[in-house]
Amino acid sequence: MPAIGRMTELAAVVGSVFVERMLFRQLMFSWAWLLMLAVIVGMVSGALILGALYLIYHLLLTHGMGADGALLTVGGVALLLVFLLSFIAASCFRKLYNAIKPQPALAAHVGRTIEAFLNGLLATPPKQ
Repeated sequence: MPAIGRMTELAAVVGSVFVERMLFRQLMFSWAWLLMLAVIVGMVSGALILGALYLIYHLLLTHGMGADGALLTVGGVALLLVFLLSFIAASCFRKLYNAIKPQPALAAHVGRTIEAFLNGLLATPPKQ
């Protein structure tokens, strides 16, 4: 009878490992799909922004602005856009880092507090 119990336990462990691997594979596939879609959306968005900047340049030229002034204006708008998007990306990365950063357990905080208290308690008082 104990052999049957061990066999069923082994089957349960193997089954749970198989399910965990399938879930892990599905999770990795979902992340890869999401990353691929993000890259495609980024490329299409970049193309649209580039088209919009060219449209602004063309409109400035047709409404009488000189080529140098139009180029300077569109370059300034592009530079402003790069700074804005960089700030947004840095903010998102900071939020993501704070979300996945391992948080210390409460016991670690309590342990450090007690250790600091004992260090202060056992320290020799300064001579006066």
